[in-house]
Amino acid sequence: MPLIEIISDSKDYSLALEEYCKFMKWSCEFILTPVSSAYSLTKSDFIVAGDDKNEFDVEPMIEAIRKKSPMKPIVMLVPKITGEDIERFQSLSAVLFCEWPFNSRDFVEKISAANGYAINSRSSMKKLDQVYEYLKESQGNPARALIDEIQNDISEVLVSILFARSFLVEGDCQMALTHAEKACELAPECSEAWEVLARIKNKMGKRSEAIAALENHKAVVEKDADSLILLADLCLEDGQVKESKENYAKASSLDPRNAVAKKGKFLVGILDGSITKVQTNNATKTSLELAKVCNARAIALVRSEQFELAEDLYRNTIQLLPDRKIEYKLWMNLGLCMKKARCFEKAIEHFKMGKEKAPPNYPRFDEQIEAVEKLVPQSRTNKEK
Repeated sequence: MPLIEIISDSKDYSLALEEYCKFMKWSCEFILTPVSSAYSLTKSDFIVAGDDKNEFDVEPMIEAIRKKSPMKPIVMLVPKITGEDIERFQSLSAVLFCEWPFNSRDFVEKISAANGYAINSRSSMKKLDQVYEYLKESQGNPARALIDEIQNDISEVLVSILFARSFLVEGDCQMALTHAEKACELAPECSEAWEVLARIKNKMGKRSEAIAALENHKAVVEKDADSLILLADLCLEDGQVKESKENYAKASSLDPRNAVAKKGKFLVGILDGSITKVQTNNATKTSLELAKVCNARAIALVRSEQFELAEDLYRNTIQLLPDRKIEYKLWMNLGLCMKKARCFEKAIEHFKMGKEKAPPNYPRFDEQIEAVEKLVPQSRTNKEK
């Protein structure tokens, strides 16, 4: 018995589909998923998505579904179908369009086709799921072996994207770039292709080119939360705080349940000073969580040589801590950041501040102060030269 997921905010719409299937004597089960939850799909066999009022954009919906389930059949019900709609998504596997209110014969054909595709593709779907597992584990070779097995069952664009990702996880940026560029050429309307290309460019140390790849295709990128988050990350690492904040906000608006987008938006709010207070019922737990996310982002900023931004983030986070007992840990990390930036006087200043806040007999600050003080004369000599 097929399980059909209906993505819509209209209960009347889903009830109409359910009654219609009963009338046609189709034995199936239904799950109703709100449009805002389209990024969290169930284990359904295929999807019917749409809205009788046409209140959501088709492209972000398809992008969202395809990111989670690249092979899952989708029947999109829209008030009007154009040749452009069909051409725009022809590079994707099993995207079927049906006008609403639907023609009975056309609807039956599309649903039957989707169900048939789901049945015939189960083996390939399982292999594709395994490909993604291999990629998570940075196992490029076994991933490519499976991609070879299923490449005739998925779109050429997806094949290129998967090959690009498989080489990227192994650090072979040149091979990854070749496949990513092919995906972008085959489907310039595919946000995932530009996202992968940007990741590769950034891995190659070409952050400005990575940003440009996404910015130059903003109309496509703005329909995909993951691409917007990547752009926001890159902008922040490039020192573009305002642009970063805007892109995190767009990603969060597009996918309200996306925790990464929410966290990024929150961190940039701390960084630019727009967030000055946090509410909590557990001061210690909240402080530890704040310190954790601050450290992770500050380390990324230091790697990008955005030392001043890292310093601002640490200072502002310290002021937000509901439980100030752990602030000495952040002063330690801030001091280490300044040490790495060769701002030795600042490093000593932060280490001394941390020492005042640290528990008695905590030795690390004295050790760091002594080590950095030895570097100060050497640094001054080098500057004079």
